[in-house]
Amino acid sequence: MDVSRTASRAALLALLVITFFPASTAMAAGSDSSLSVRISWGDGSTDAWTLTCDPVGGTHPNRAAACAFLDGLAQPFSRKPTGVMCTMIYSGPETARVTGRWQGRPVNAAFARNDGCQTARWNEYRSLFTNPRAVTVRGRVDLGPTCPVEKPGDTCTITGAPATVTATSGSRVRTTTSGAQGFVLRLPRGIWELTADAGMHCPVVRLDLRGGQRPTPVVISCDTGIRTAAA
Repeated sequence: MDVSRTASRAALLALLVITFFPASTAMAAGSDSSLSVRISWGDGSTDAWTLTCDPVGGTHPNRAAACAFLDGLAQPFSRKPTGVMCTMIYSGPETARVTGRWQGRPVNAAFARNDGCQTARWNEYRSLFTNPRAVTVRGRVDLGPTCPVEKPGDTCTITGAPATVTATSGSRVRTTTSGAQGFVLRLPRGIWELTADAGMHCPVVRLDLRGGQRPTPVVISCDTGIRTAAA
């Protein structure tokens, strides 16, 4: 057997592989996506999950949707822009940190809900921060009556009014804004009280979420003080 000829053929085969398959080699190297997601929900409970993509895996409870979301971003976990004006609306005590690698690049990103910009970023990455112990609550804020002189049968209520909605359960507090499309809150299981700040009296709505079932949409009806005229 000619050893030199065999070695030459092996070298030629290796050269052909490198020449004709560089893209697939680079793709395999770039598909290194393994993340660690650590979340503090602000009520003393925490979660720590792993997430791998391509293929999808790990302990994250929403891993398929999380990978699909990240795959759709041009530059996931890019640095937050500086010099941007943010509303000083505190939306909740939740914080999170994502570390690891995404497509071969190192990741070390922090998230919070301390102001409007951070809350918007949190909501953008919501699929990463799904709380398996939380319940989605949807609702709206209505104002009425709103006619200067309302008569029986008149419809003088503004539905989907702008307001700040606050949910409390013991020391736990969650805040969000409501508008024409209403509001959405993710609340841990328990008994919660919801109210709205719309510049007038708004009642307290009590929700029992201990069973974990999604409640019917909440309507917070705020009283403008206008009274119905006599028929």
